[in-house]
Amino acid sequence: MHYIDLNSITEEHVCGHWEVFSRALGGTAASVFSDIRIIEIRPGHYRSVNGKERTGEWQVVREDRIIYNPQLKFFIDGQQVGNAIITRLLSERSAGGCVHKLTLYFSTGLELLLHKKDNS
Repeated sequence: MHYIDLNSITEEHVCGHWEVFSRALGGTAASVFSDIRIIEIRPGHYRSVNGKERTGEWQVVREDRIIYNPQLKFFIDGQQVGNAIITRLLSERSAGGCVHKLTLYFSTGLELLLHKKDNS
């Protein structure tokens, strides 16, 4: 198991085909990410799937005053629809390749544990 230093996370770390492994709803506020099963993050845009598709833009944001962890901000048609703090990113090697695990904690109280497989 290899933890990636949150200060060194780049957009390349976040890009890929992520499947929701688990979710925890810590708040009552609805989120467009509450019921997703898959999120594909590519340079400059993302696509989330929960039976229907949503597409938009995203960006990594870093601040040094209140929240030190990098954040992902998600937009649809220029409107922010999600803000998530990256709380953990790690990779595990196995015989079938590598599994990356990304934990996002949204401002709505939603926490998603995402997995993506790398067959290399």
